Amino acid sequence: MLIDPRNTKSAFALAQLHIQTGNPLKATELYRTVLRTSTNEDEVAHAGRDAIDLEEMTDSLGELEKVLSPLSFMMAHKPVFRRVLVDLYLRYVPRLVERERHGNEEIKKAARAELARIGGHGLQPLLEALRDENGRAPAARCRGRARAPRQQGRGGAARPHGAPGAAEGFAPHRHARRVDRPRGFASRRWLPPVASAIRRC
Repeated sequence: MLIDPRNTKSAFALAQLHIQTGNPLKATELYRTVLRTSTNEDEVAHAGRDAIDLEEMTDSLGELEKVLSPLSFMMAHKPVFRRVLVDLYLRYVPRLVERERHGNEEIKKAARAELARIGGHGLQPLLEALRDENGRAPAARCRGRARAPRQQGRGGAARPHGAPGAAEGFAPHRHARRVDRPRGFASRRWLPPVASAIRRC
């Protein structure tokens, strides 16, 4: 079914239909199209939120990042694109860190390569998001989550840090795992841990 890319209301409705009928890849394309074509901040935020939820479960956050990263630079006058990208890093970077630390050799190698790719451009959106009043909380959460695998629990044992895997079925708002914002967070203090998480490879 072809729809006018400017008709975002129809795009969102059709995406939900694809999800309900087990065609998540068609839904992801619709969300990405909205991200590429819309300049309405509410629509971009809506598409970004739903795309991240869905692509976390289809294990395609890396491909979504390749769409959002250039948009955050091209649309630098629209902070919403940076905020969506920061939210994506919140979900994606900890998963890569976990794979790089605990996967087999092939998984570790792929995770290191992906962290290195993100490290080439991922820090600037985080820094710019800190300058956006509405971007402070998501950027702080992203940095806190990126550091989490390095923290230790009592007795010196590393705290477990599980990354959510692909769930059966596609109902992102039901299954997606959300992360609470750290309390008492001093945002700028966490820039070195984030740089370490996405650049150390």
